[in-house]
Amino acid sequence: DVERALPDFAIMIYGGGFMDAKDPTKFAEGFSVPKDAPPMFLACAHDDGNNPIAMTHLYLKYKALGIPAELHICTKGGHGFGMRPAGNPINDWPQRCGEWMQSMGWLSPAE
Repeated sequence: DVERALPDFAIMIYGGGFMDAKDPTKFAEGFSVPKDAPPMFLACAHDDGNNPIAMTHLYLKYKALGIPAELHICTKGGHGFGMRPAGNPINDWPQRCGEWMQSMGWLSPAE
């Protein structure tokens, strides 16, 4: 049997590196979002360089293609906030991601 191996969903934390260095309003050469891209959860911090701009462009591309996506940009957190508690709202991204996965039908609610 031959089946396409596509993920059910994608999770992008921090983001970046996929925008054109000379024109940050365009994706870098070779980067695109296919029409069959998986739904995506995106999270980053506003104070993480250009990454919030890149994540916003990616989210808008998903929106234009009609692919489900959820974007979280929190004021503080910088780059590399990970999963450790640091007292910033962005540190709750694993919980927000779990809620998104529940809303999409991939996780059952905690009992």
